Amino acid sequence: MARMVDEDRYCIDVLTQIGAVTRALQEVALGLLDDHARNCLLTAARSDPEDPATRGSANSPSPCAG
Repeated sequence: MARMVDEDRYCIDVLTQIGAVTRALQEVALGLLDDHARNCLLTAARSDPEDPATRGSANSPSPCAG
């Protein structure tokens, strides 16, 4: 895209490419978020709420918290 701008390409062509890249990055972000959420749910479902090692604490927070 930077090359397109440097080459003085038609504005609409540059904007079209920016839109395509933006949509692609949004899809990647949604995929990462979906994967993270699924892993957190699986971890929570498999953990024993009575076991401090799987429950997390202030000193060792869950990677899914926050």
